[in-house]
Amino acid sequence: MKQKDTHKLSQDSLFSRALSVFLVAIETRKFSETAKRLDVTQSSVSQTIALLESRLGFSLFERDTRPLQPTSDALELYSSIKQSDEDIRQMLQRIRMRNWVKPAIRLGMIESVGSLVAPEVCQELKDKLGVVSLLSGPSGSLFKSVLNGDVDVGVIAGEESNKDVKKIFLYEDPWFLIFPKEFEVPEDLSWQSMSVMGLPLIYHSADTADGSMMQDFMLQHNLMYPKIYEAQSNYFVYALVANRLGWSFTHFFGLLGSERGIRDMKIAAPPTGLQTRRLYLVARRNYSDELLDAVKRTLISSVEKVIQRRQEDPSFLVLFK
Repeated sequence: MKQKDTHKLSQDSLFSRALSVFLVAIETRKFSETAKRLDVTQSSVSQTIALLESRLGFSLFERDTRPLQPTSDALELYSSIKQSDEDIRQMLQRIRMRNWVKPAIRLGMIESVGSLVAPEVCQELKDKLGVVSLLSGPSGSLFKSVLNGDVDVGVIAGEESNKDVKKIFLYEDPWFLIFPKEFEVPEDLSWQSMSVMGLPLIYHSADTADGSMMQDFMLQHNLMYPKIYEAQSNYFVYALVANRLGWSFTHFFGLLGSERGIRDMKIAAPPTGLQTRRLYLVARRNYSDELLDAVKRTLISSVEKVIQRRQEDPSFLVLFK
């Protein structure tokens, strides 16, 4: 059979072979031309069309006209077959595009997580996704962005919830207290003693998860600390503490992602009563479970890699002994 033939005879069944002959015949309007294209005899084409007409129960061509004229039934059959071919072609194109054009994702992360694992997350997601857009912001802002559809997936801290948002627990993130490097931390450290030790508390902004949680904790325990400085970013908080302007709260993920935390501050466990910060993955209810699971697995894998690297760094581990 010739390579240029676009209607090759199928070997599956007599019916499919006959339909292939019919498609060429209705396009050429000549049995002789049909035979030439299919590399068969003209009598074979004529017999095949006759057998197909017998099976269908209606005529396909007016035999006494030249060139051949298809009947109205034949034209309807031809149109239906061609439409089916087009539907299949479009379906195959959609499948190819789905596997070629990878989905994009807008991933929002609070600063402590983003500064820790952003490179590792991008590296692991590059083969699964087409475009990864990274955004950073306070937990409350990221949660609203997910709810409004401006961010696809968010990594947040805190207990925001909404019926339209899926929320998946990721990690417990322990709290620590941070002081200037030269500061002598009292052995009998308590929440009350910190109000009179000569250093102001450097507050996290109330629109951050850290700030709102600390504010709630202090209200519940009737704690009052001098307030001179307030910062939204962990970087600013660490810089102020390192420059002996006060003390503050931080957490394990923040310290893991900050070289300043290793070099320039003294770290201590907090007195009892402070609940652990919890980290969550959030997305709208209608967001792909498959993509959300891929992001979750990537985040967990990335955090484990970073922690493993830091466990090999004696200068970091000594801070927690």
